[in-house]
Amino acid sequence: MRFPIRSSFVLLAALLLAPVAQAQGKLDTPTVHQVDSSRSSLTLEVQAGASGAPIGFRVWWMRLADYNANGGWPSDTSPLVFRAQFLGTPTWNVSTGTYRLGPNDAVRIELGDLFDETGLYANNIGELGDQQPYVVKVQALGTATDLASDPTTDLQATTKPAAQNCTFTLGYWKTHPDAWPVSSLTLGTVTYTKTQLLSILNQQAQGNGLVSLAH
Repeated sequence: MRFPIRSSFVLLAALLLAPVAQAQGKLDTPTVHQVDSSRSSLTLEVQAGASGAPIGFRVWWMRLADYNANGGWPSDTSPLVFRAQFLGTPTWNVSTGTYRLGPNDAVRIELGDLFDETGLYANNIGELGDQQPYVVKVQALGTATDLASDPTTDLQATTKPAAQNCTFTLGYWKTHPDAWPVSSLTLGTVTYTKTQLLSILNQQAQGNGLVSLAH
């Protein structure tokens, strides 16, 4: 096909001025290791790679027994898989800083103690089972310019037996009201019934200092 000279110049100019598609990079894979555990939680440290995790990171966890029975990780929609996106700033475990990590920055998270935590979205904020092995993996979330990182290699971590951790948690007292040694408690100058206390325990703090103090 032959183009008129003017049309040819217009086509050439359009090609020269068209934006060049930029290939997206991929964020470096973070690392994750176990720091501590209780009868109902796992404390993990997530460290970003050289490119950081500038908008946060995603965590998956599931019981090792389910992982083995399934032959590995099932789809994200499986009820066997728990997952959370850590995107902002915690106010419950306040010593951990922000979930938006710069290059090689690290932050601690506590799976099984997410009920009152802020800066995250999760499909399970309940406690973990005692003396239960879990499998965990982590991924830096993608940004407008970089793809999400590859997931970490699977980490296996186990909660402690109940006998080694006699301090019971908020989740325990929420689900075992028959074990309460009292039928009421006084917080400040107000006395609350067991029913009222259970209502408080089942209310997420979401950064509310008074609710956190009550818990």
